Amino acid sequence: MKVAILVPPRPYFLKQKALPNLGILTVSAVLKKLGHEVEVLDFADGFQFVDADLYGIYVSTPDFRVCIDILNWLKKGGARKVVAGGP
Repeated sequence: MKVAILVPPRPYFLKQKALPNLGILTVSAVLKKLGHEVEVLDFADGFQFVDADLYGIYVSTPDFRVCIDILNWLKKGGARKVVAGGP
């Protein structure tokens, strides 16, 4: 299964990529170990659609509204399975 894990932009951080999300990287590593193809996309660089069987969106409270925008964008792009989670 091809899985895309999406990290929303976090403009409230001075440097968006200064703190890598170890939780997402751990999930990615476990999925890869189980034989899945995984791509982690950081949307700080802009939204980029990739074809996948399953999409995961990292959500935290300050990111909720932009995550809804990402969900709607994915649906318009044809995504059928989307999950969201976070701390």
